[in-house]
Amino acid sequence: MLKCLKNFDTLPAQMKKQIIDNSKDMNAFYTLPLEQRQGVLDRIASLNTEAEIRAYLKK
Repeated sequence: MLKCLKNFDTLPAQMKKQIIDNSKDMNAFYTLPLEQRQGVLDRIASLNTEAEIRAYLKK
């Protein structure tokens, strides 16, 4: 376990939410078939700014 997660209960609520949401997103990504994962990565790689990436991920 990551050292920073050993004291998960002591983290601010917003940080806990971000970690939990990120975990759900990562699990969803890794359950995609390999071709779909590569497609997602290819589309993200074609974006130029963080704002474009965030807008894409909200779709």
